[in-house]
Amino acid sequence: EKCSLAPDLEANLPAVEGDPNQIRQVVLNLAINASEAIGGGGGSVTVRTGTADVDAAELAASFGETDLSPGRYVFVEVSDAGAGMSAETRARVFEPFFTTKFFGRGLGLASVLGIVRTHGGVIAIASELGVGSSFRVLLPPSHRTARTESRLGRSLVEPSGSGFILVVDDEEAVLEVAQEFLERSGFAVLTATGGDQAIDLFRARADEIDAVVLDLTMPDKDGLETRLEISRIRSGVPVIIASGYGEEIVNGRFEEQPVAGFIRKPFEPEELVAKILEVSGLAPS
Repeated sequence: EKCSLAPDLEANLPAVEGDPNQIRQVVLNLAINASEAIGGGGGSVTVRTGTADVDAAELAASFGETDLSPGRYVFVEVSDAGAGMSAETRARVFEPFFTTKFFGRGLGLASVLGIVRTHGGVIAIASELGVGSSFRVLLPPSHRTARTESRLGRSLVEPSGSGFILVVDDEEAVLEVAQEFLERSGFAVLTATGGDQAIDLFRARADEIDAVVLDLTMPDKDGLETRLEISRIRSGVPVIIASGYGEEIVNGRFEEQPVAGFIRKPFEPEELVAKILEVSGLAPS
């Protein structure tokens, strides 16, 4: 929760064939494990994408499919500067039920490897005790052309909402998509890139804001801390928590300060509009 995400994403990658939701789960769980390896002191988790020419020796040392040929692969790599792993741990890390103090949430690495294997890929690990770890998922490129779709291109034909919404997230891309779609849908929008900024904005315009969409995990103040400060300034404002964690986990965190709603990330913009209308009582315009 105190980690920041550092994306290093290559443009115009070859397509790969697979299930988008399963690939999202792979990346999410590798990122969760990386953040837990760093620990409560905070740090950065790097997510890289690109292509790599992989030889037979690297494939043989990787985990997953065993019949792959050397050549060019598309990769997504999640790395951290955390505790690192010994050679013994690296050899066992994908075993079902094997755990260390920081491998304990999400799907588990055995399930992550299962998804990668069903997509015809492998996972290469580089790790050193006290230095950190890197998990590189290698997937074969497809010769087919990927279908792309602009999320904003599916804008509502008519505005469906009205009101003043504060959206808080430390990812600029999330803020951009949410703001543009909400504004197209008839809302006025304020955005904040962290808890401290959100509290300052809310304090300045508390009487105007109709609802808050709040990320759970942010490097400065997290969603719980920010929610408490907002409620002290003005109680009763509807707060929607956005998180990649499950709803039960989120509700447990906010048991003493219940929130008005929950939306799971990554979410479709239409889902966000519907959730705001559901919890805020704002009538469609």
